[in-house]
Amino acid sequence: MTLFIYYLYMNILKLKNKKISFFEIIKLFRMGGYCTVYKGIYNGAIVAKKVFDTHSSEYQKKSYLNNKSCRNKDNRNLYMREIEIWNKIKGHPFILQFYGASHISKHPFIISEFCSKGTVKRYLEKNIISTNQKLQIMHDIAIGIYHLHKCKIIHGDIKSDNVLISDNGTPKICDFGLSVYLSNDPKDELISICEITDSTPWKAPELFNEYNINKLNANSINKFRIIKGKISEYSDIFSLGRLYYEIIAQDNPFHEIMYKPEVEKKVVNGDYPNRVYPKNGVNNDILYSDKMWNEILVRTWEYDPFSRIKLLSIASILNQMKTQEPNVR
Repeated sequence: MTLFIYYLYMNILKLKNKKISFFEIIKLFRMGGYCTVYKGIYNGAIVAKKVFDTHSSEYQKKSYLNNKSCRNKDNRNLYMREIEIWNKIKGHPFILQFYGASHISKHPFIISEFCSKGTVKRYLEKNIISTNQKLQIMHDIAIGIYHLHKCKIIHGDIKSDNVLISDNGTPKICDFGLSVYLSNDPKDELISICEITDSTPWKAPELFNEYNINKLNANSINKFRIIKGKISEYSDIFSLGRLYYEIIAQDNPFHEIMYKPEVEKKVVNGDYPNRVYPKNGVNNDILYSDKMWNEILVRTWEYDPFSRIKLLSIASILNQMKTQEPNVR
């Protein structure tokens, strides 16, 4: 499927009597603080149209980028940055498919693959999902992030709200508004600032100014200057562990703490969220096992970024856990 990508300030594709009238809206699918998602049809295929309100406070709050050229320009450039990065991702079964975008109209929009099941969070809330299905979702997300990193893209905002579920239950990583593309030219790197936002529980401790570098060994200290203050493959792995916590607990990390600065303090100190156990008290589900907690979650949350478990190792352990399905509920 091909849609036309309108980059007015870039010479990627030129507009030659192409119109956007081919998109037929079926219904309003979801409204948020800074965007509205419509379900629609293009060439007989069901697609999603995400329309942005670039003047909303929620959109501007979301766009916390440490890049003066972006900050001094209209917020639409942040939207353009997202679709530039998204367009660099090679097709992958666990990444939401990008079809096209336009910022000609009053409200810029993106057209992508449609996922009727909504976010992972909503999917788990609305459906009874088996342990094996959850392990498969966790595995596929890890592989999707691995693919992003192979494409030199750091997601920067991994959490359940940013993973959709397709009709057949496949996870699709989405929302690249805070992502960075690591080009060979250091000047092309965009650096993300970690502020006290709703995403704080998912953020790696090294993204905060208060991070205690003295807890690292000498080798890690020497390497730390490369990623200091920047999202990285290591911070994505940390956030993946927090997403796994959401899937297991069906709640946010540190959900019991209402005061956001206190959550930030715990993250910076390297504190773990409270471990979750089955509500029925019978610990026969591998999701709640010592193996899940110690071999995956804790290893994604290592205070030293360079000591965190690798994505393919995570995927391998999850595959092993799936083979133990007869021993779990």
